[in-house]
Amino acid sequence: RNSSCRDMPVVILTDSNPSPYERHLLEKFGNIHFIKGSPLRRKDLYRAKVESAKRCVVLCDSTRCEQSSDTADAASLMIALNINSLCMDDCFVLVECMYRETFKMIRESDTVKNKQEDYVQALMRPSFMSGNVFTSSSLDTILCQ
Repeated sequence: RNSSCRDMPVVILTDSNPSPYERHLLEKFGNIHFIKGSPLRRKDLYRAKVESAKRCVVLCDSTRCEQSSDTADAASLMIALNINSLCMDDCFVLVECMYRETFKMIRESDTVKNKQEDYVQALMRPSFMSGNVFTSSSLDTILCQ
């Protein structure tokens, strides 16, 4: 990591406390803070100081994905909308979506003209190409960079 990222605080807002093992792994990075709360509630986002964030990452709740596939991305979309309404204009928000149909709801919804199948159309959306949205299958690639 470069020196500017090394000193940047990382705030993790979560409903559940991390296990001691997870906490130990994450604290090795330094400047990691855990706040118990829900990113769906604005008061918790304010407690996490999201309004001064430079970057925000919204991860999909895997338990919701198993319970209802129709609404798997609903919470992530609501969180992204809340963050966008509270943050400065230069805050980069990255949202994990389980379904590519959801991509059109993040930022610009127009696709780049391509007469290929739906899968390619989802990947041609400006929100995906600009890095504002990613699929769960691409998470490993993102974390390795």
